[in-house]
Amino acid sequence: MSAKKTTKTIEENTIDNIEETPVVSEPVAKKKTKREIKDTDRVVISNNRNWNLDFVSSDINGRDITIPASVKHWKQLTVAEVEGQIQLGNTFFVGADGRGNNAAIEIEDAEIRDYLFHLEGNEGDDMIVLNVDSVRELLAIENKAEYERRLNELVKSKSDKKMIIPLALEAGIDDAASYKITMIEKLCGYKF
Repeated sequence: MSAKKTTKTIEENTIDNIEETPVVSEPVAKKKTKREIKDTDRVVISNNRNWNLDFVSSDINGRDITIPASVKHWKQLTVAEVEGQIQLGNTFFVGADGRGNNAAIEIEDAEIRDYLFHLEGNEGDDMIVLNVDSVRELLAIENKAEYERRLNELVKSKSDKKMIIPLALEAGIDDAASYKITMIEKLCGYKF
């Protein structure tokens, strides 16, 4: 078990004095990354919903945070704030599975996402995100069973059900087979 030196004085002590100085145990070790990620680094996120997302900050001040509707490449939150939201279980960040899949807020930087969710290697590369690109890929699927399986992966929450129709319209569902339209309408309970 490694020890974390808590003050400058401890760091300046010689090896002989270290045994006599108090040390604090490190928290659970986080995944090593290619670059050093600090709590003060900014997290680049996208709001995959066409409405504002409002929540209270995880810090002691409890300030209100609003992420604008459909914003892309937004950099107002720090690693510490996003990590706090994940620890609180904010579904905007953790999604349907607690690991960021089907989340309303997409952490764009894969390395920071892996760091925050403690994902190993390529585990975070196959994130399930409902956005216009994933809906375009969905509509390109020719096999009916595969299409239905992927649709059910993409649409999990009430907000997913509200977003699938505008995203499908943007992705070009007008040119899709009628069974694709019917499956989306049946799943979400809304009509095109």
